[in-house]
Amino acid sequence: MKKLLLALVFLFGIQGLGLSQASDASVKEVASQSSHQLTAKYHLNESQSARMGQIQLRKLNNLNDIQGLKDTAPELYHAKLKNIQQGTLGSIRRVLSTPEQVALYDQTQAEVRRLKAAKQKELLSLGWKPAAIEVALMDIYQE
Repeated sequence: MKKLLLALVFLFGIQGLGLSQASDASVKEVASQSSHQLTAKYHLNESQSARMGQIQLRKLNNLNDIQGLKDTAPELYHAKLKNIQQGTLGSIRRVLSTPEQVALYDQTQAEVRRLKAAKQKELLSLGWKPAAIEVALMDIYQE
């Protein structure tokens, strides 16, 4: 379990790195890299892979659009971030068509839910306020 947690933390760090590099590298290149990773993970066919590229490009463009709100309007930023995450996950789920792809997606999301529950329990025991916990839990995201 600890190894899995460390692996997921590493993946989240890589995703954060990819987002920060989006301003340096072209957004299309970063979206392409993310798309290739998800294509390999879910064994997507050519059509699915193309749609995944569009989803990742849209996600990165949306994240870049709200980046300015992070410091000026944090509540609005977090609300928009949550919507982007939920929308991206819904779009990814709609791309998946085989039972194996859907099962892997469901397994990944179940693990994310377990991680969020454990983190929420930990933060509650430390006396964090619910709003701060919700913001902290948004960092636990995959795909």
